[in-house]
Amino acid sequence: APQLKAARDTLRRCSRELEACKDDDAARARLIAEAAHAALLLRKTSSSLFAAIDGPKLLVVCKEAYLGTFAAFAAVLSSTAAKVGVGIGLGTKLANAVNAVVAPAVAKMLRTLRDRA
Repeated sequence: APQLKAARDTLRRCSRELEACKDDDAARARLIAEAAHAALLLRKTSSSLFAAIDGPKLLVVCKEAYLGTFAAFAAVLSSTAAKVGVGIGLGTKLANAVNAVVAPAVAKMLRTLRDRA
């Protein structure tokens, strides 16, 4: 990121300085070369950034976010969906409470069976 910021700053500076040195061809050539180098750095960075993005996975993530958002809107607007949501919340809390009691007993039974084997 610091290199990108430096490249953007270089392009801005070169743009301002090109306006100031309209008659000096050597200075213009130097500024154009410097700006071309900064633009090339920005282009390489953006190309590698786009190459790092996995298109199909990004599409799946966006689709799921879209569907989740509209499912949440539907739940807010529907009283039936709200009741189901409350039921699911209670079911989750009940499952967690039962799991806290049952899981240690099952783990102990599995350890006992493993020790016997």
